[in-house]
Amino acid sequence: MIRQIGLIMLALLLVGGIAPAGEDAADDAPTAIERGRQALTAGIDFLLRTQNEDGSWGYHAQIRPYAIYAPVPGAHHSFKVATSGLALMALWGSERDDKAIKAARQKGVQYLIKNARAKRSHGREMYCIWAFGYGLQALARAIKSPCEGMDVAAARKMAGRLIEALGIYQTADGGWSYLEFKAKTFKPSATSMSFCTGMNLLALYEAREAGLTVPKKIIRKAVLSLHRCRTPEGAYLYSFNWRYHPNGRINRHGGSLTRTPGNNLALYRLGHGIDLQELEKGVRMLLRKRRFARMALHRPVPHESWFSVSGYFYLFGYFYAGECCRLLPEETVAEVRDGLIEEVLYVHYPDGSSWDYPFYGYDKPYGTAYSVLALQSLLLPK
Repeated sequence: MIRQIGLIMLALLLVGGIAPAGEDAADDAPTAIERGRQALTAGIDFLLRTQNEDGSWGYHAQIRPYAIYAPVPGAHHSFKVATSGLALMALWGSERDDKAIKAARQKGVQYLIKNARAKRSHGREMYCIWAFGYGLQALARAIKSPCEGMDVAAARKMAGRLIEALGIYQTADGGWSYLEFKAKTFKPSATSMSFCTGMNLLALYEAREAGLTVPKKIIRKAVLSLHRCRTPEGAYLYSFNWRYHPNGRINRHGGSLTRTPGNNLALYRLGHGIDLQELEKGVRMLLRKRRFARMALHRPVPHESWFSVSGYFYLFGYFYAGECCRLLPEETVAEVRDGLIEEVLYVHYPDGSSWDYPFYGYDKPYGTAYSVLALQSLLLPK
């Protein structure tokens, strides 16, 4: 009898006689795009709410027993400038144009004009290259579309100083690195890290597009360095010193997932061996193997997860994947958009922030900025 009742119930379900439990609720649930738009609004609100009085974002806060190496005060100056550059880019890309947005942009760009030329605080580290890259990229976007009251001449002058600084800190193999464990020389003796090279190449590309003078020699050397880091399978070495061990875990697709979109984009922008098909492959690979990026989330020790992935690469990767989508055909974007949005929302929190790695007082501001930038690329008109 019980089996007969079960068969009858199944038959009714198949012909639509009875709606499965929760079907109406599922129909009413917001889509990924709708939830992405809500997160985008919340993220902008978070950045507006957490901007420092001097126009910057982020702060030093040693509240955990473990934190990455960061000599004071210089390393934190670099972190704050880089975080502020990302946040300013997020505000510059916002559709909103109210008083709060305008005021935050004015304060933010003024902070970068005064402080973006960070200094190397110790022979072992060059965190300043993140300040140069994201500071330059933010200033380039501001110069192309100035806000009210902005001193464009001062912004161009600081941008020129950052371009000059990138030339100074370019490694012997042509890229950039943020650590220096060997000779600790003024002109870095370290080998480059592919993701640092890709990030700074994109900043230099945008600076050039904004009408700033960028020496061809800097770009030529960096493009060659990044191209040498690309493996035959389409992944990227973590750093140039891995070239003799290209099959090491960190250099396989599982380890390169979040480096690949940005590095591909840099080579594509500079016209060096990457086409739209390769951009698409990098984005799809990130989605297909996303579990390895997720496994590293919020772990305080870098590179301890599968394929030696670190949590701070998570939103970095999705930011550049979103930038790639600005260039891909709309039909391709339609196929990957929901998946990319879901991954960004995976680290979105009720206070409006997004974060992927415990990083002093910079994790939520930089994470939210990356998240907002990714969602802007995926949801706003190109």
